[in-house]
Amino acid sequence: KKKYHEPEVANKAVPSSSAGGGASLESSARVEQLRLAQKQAAAKENYARVAELQKEIEGFLDKTGQGLVQKAPPERRLSEPCTMHTYFVASRGESSTEQDGNAGLLSRWRSAWESSGWRTRVLTEEEASTHPNYQELRSALYALPTTNPKEYEVACFLRHLAMSAVGGGWMADYDVV
Repeated sequence: KKKYHEPEVANKAVPSSSAGGGASLESSARVEQLRLAQKQAAAKENYARVAELQKEIEGFLDKTGQGLVQKAPPERRLSEPCTMHTYFVASRGESSTEQDGNAGLLSRWRSAWESSGWRTRVLTEEEASTHPNYQELRSALYALPTTNPKEYEVACFLRHLAMSAVGGGWMADYDVV
């Protein structure tokens, strides 16, 4: 099997046809161009390999007939389906590609859980805001330092308020199917 490709980067200057002091600047710029081209080629190879792996996984799942989530046998299913919750807040400034990707993930999440006999519900900050401690916790979270985007960090905690506000239950991240 193929491994991810790490680019080989030239560490020596490329000869230049220019004469004089400008030769080293030209050769340095040429080396940087070559390095960038090598990194871009390696990235394309890595993306292609990821696409191949995704197809292999999908092919395996199709052959086993299990799909993404193995269905429980009918005798083990509950007469009343449980609800699986997830929490989702669109990030500000997402590109349309990121929005499409998240919509696809949510759709797959919903389909996988529903095909296994669960009801699904996507919670948002709207549900979290009905919790009596919402304003206090939200203010405290925004005041904390973080290395991640603030919205992400706050959402990691607000999802628990949303679950409490709707009465608790089962919860999975929307990338868990």
